[in-house]
Amino acid sequence: MKIAHLNVRSLKSREHFHLIKDTMAQNGLDIFTISETWLDATVTDESIEIPGFQVFRQDLGPLKSGGGLCTYVKTSLKASMIEELSSVSINGFQQVWLKEQCKAYKSLLVCNVYRAKPCYITARSCTNYNVEQFCKDLALVPFHIMSVFDDFDDQVNTFNTLFTDILDAHAPLKRTKIKTRPNPFVTPEIRQLMKTCYKWHKKGIKTNDCLCWSAFKFVRQEVKWDI
Repeated sequence: MKIAHLNVRSLKSREHFHLIKDTMAQNGLDIFTISETWLDATVTDESIEIPGFQVFRQDLGPLKSGGGLCTYVKTSLKASMIEELSSVSINGFQQVWLKEQCKAYKSLLVCNVYRAKPCYITARSCTNYNVEQFCKDLALVPFHIMSVFDDFDDQVNTFNTLFTDILDAHAPLKRTKIKTRPNPFVTPEIRQLMKTCYKWHKKGIKTNDCLCWSAFKFVRQEVKWDI
């Protein structure tokens, strides 16, 4: 059995789609997993259909850009998606689990996973910032030494250096990971529901408890209704 994976970066592109068809035909692939399909509800299954293959897809939805998973499986293989394991977390982590059956094996599990590249910003941390102490320390900075320089650019550079040293001491620069993009449609209540859904899902995977899976499915449906 031949299995391959490709990060296609847009299956909407007809050029990319035809390249995928050619790759599958030339290499005689049985299963082809694809990430970053960038598909949404405007793209039908028929438009990405490949003769001789069944398609399983998972889109991020209209409120999120990028991402998306798609798996092509030969029709000669009996395949089904494992719904209780396949999911999209609140931070964009995607996973699609498929159960494959063929003559050579009793069963085979195939997982297609994608995690969006984290985004970072650099900003000043005001966690330990004290206004009074900052003003006191700023008053002690010898800004008068700028007059030593005749060139205006040198004076500006001196001021920036002196001021930045004090600023770094009170509000240092910190690199912060942005977990999710701001979404005006997701209210704090919905976000809390999503967190609860994720917790039940995580607990269900860990314990395989039927009650956990039931709670996960119920809360997941609540999230869908609210959105």
